[in-house]
Amino acid sequence: MCVTGLVCGLGFWYLLPYTVNKLYGHSYGATVVVFVLGWLTVCITQYSLTTTAPPEPAVYRTVDTHEMLPLTRPLYTLLCYAVHVAN
Repeated sequence: MCVTGLVCGLGFWYLLPYTVNKLYGHSYGATVVVFVLGWLTVCITQYSLTTTAPPEPAVYRTVDTHEMLPLTRPLYTLLCYAVHVAN
């Protein structure tokens, strides 16, 4: 639950229209594209946290006994948010 809260909180902060608009030099077209695609990314990462990871088309899958696989997609999203926070 902590990872879910972190992804949602940082995603909400990063995807505020004011923040995105300031980041891209008041270009409203870029703001709309980043806003829409950003929320799509947050929704996909939240899906893998609250349910299970989406099924993969691979025939051979190893057994994930520690259930770490659903945490990889949110981890990548958090790394992208960390770049924004560090900036």
